[in-house]
Amino acid sequence: MTQPSDSVRRELPTKGVRQGAIAALLFAATASRLIPHAPNFTAVPAVALMGGLLLGRTWLALFVPLIAMLLSDLALGAAVYGFRAFHWILPVYFSVACTVGIGLFINRRPLSVISGATAATATFFFLTNFFVWLGSSMYSATFAGLMACYGAALPFALNMWLSAVAFALGLLALWQFLEQRVPQLVAGR
Repeated sequence: MTQPSDSVRRELPTKGVRQGAIAALLFAATASRLIPHAPNFTAVPAVALMGGLLLGRTWLALFVPLIAMLLSDLALGAAVYGFRAFHWILPVYFSVACTVGIGLFINRRPLSVISGATAATATFFFLTNFFVWLGSSMYSATFAGLMACYGAALPFALNMWLSAVAFALGLLALWQFLEQRVPQLVAGR
């Protein structure tokens, strides 16, 4: 059996190179949290969605978005919000994990990505605001209080949905552009 020459070996795709490039793209997109932005208008939901879509059923699909989120949270906690904001971390990170799961079930068609972004936004909205209602004294512990909490969060949900759609479609377009320019990044080659 002969070994491929060095020139052929360089052209062979590696799973690690592809995964590393996706991870770098997702980490870079998560950095959007560190620049001034409208409330809830960041790439976080898109990063989690694309983690599921592009990395597939690997531990990296969950690991990359969560670590990117954690690193940006540490930077924001140290420089902007203080670490008191971390008391909401579990519902937020659970929502990110759910969004990775949603990404596993979508495909690269724009309508599928928009549907995934919509499901991700709804998951985040209902889950995190339920815990805001449950864990704070801002709203009465009644159904009306829960509805008031959800009502107050609607403008933030709209921003999140707009950012999820825009960033997800943008990240997907950028990734497809990179795949066209660098064939080693194409899965299954």
